[in-house]
Amino acid sequence: MLKIEGLCAGYKGTEALHGISLDIPSGTIVSAVGANGAGKSTLINTISRLVDITKGRIVFEGKDITRLSAPDVVDLGIVQVPEGRQVFAALSVSENLQLGFHRLRRRRDPALFRQRLDYVYDLFPRLAERASQRAITLSGGEQSMVAIGRALMADPKLLLLDEPSLGLAPLVVERMFEVLEVLRRAGLTMLLVEQHADEALQLSDYGYVLSVGRVVAHGKGESLRQQDTIRQAYLG
Repeated sequence: MLKIEGLCAGYKGTEALHGISLDIPSGTIVSAVGANGAGKSTLINTISRLVDITKGRIVFEGKDITRLSAPDVVDLGIVQVPEGRQVFAALSVSENLQLGFHRLRRRRDPALFRQRLDYVYDLFPRLAERASQRAITLSGGEQSMVAIGRALMADPKLLLLDEPSLGLAPLVVERMFEVLEVLRRAGLTMLLVEQHADEALQLSDYGYVLSVGRVVAHGKGESLRQQDTIRQAYLG
């Protein structure tokens, strides 16, 4: 589905990714793990076209999207759950979810909107209970549900998850990975950037270990998880 070839990218002339190459086949979860500063979030933001690319290319469903704008990438079905959740604090849960439907709004199909909303509420019943509550009043875990639910409202082909468990309590993290497993079984393709490397690799079909903007190891998720040298050197 997504193929990255020799990608170099960075901020204001400073290169942060150095020749990254990876594949995300349709229907799989691929994880990118590594220590802080490894380039994981930069990778996600580059795919979303929020970071300048200096070399290499990104191909999605056979189409070169390297020079597309961020809105164009979303229109293709690549949707990001940003680091830190970034919910619209003053808006209600339902209003946040409505904003996620923007990609499909042009279809003018109320039934489709209701279908997506029901899907999110079935996945996160807590959000249905708090539909009229302002996002700023929610717990961190509930805000994470809003952020993921908002992305799912767009009916993504590829979901990019940037540190979804950041700052959450262990029990909430466990619940989040259970949700990702449900999405995986439903066939949703995902790229997961995650600080909890062990859990991410256990869930993933394939993983890439990043260090200082480079891929230093890759392989099946469970295989990487079992390699002591990889764990000690790059995963903590």
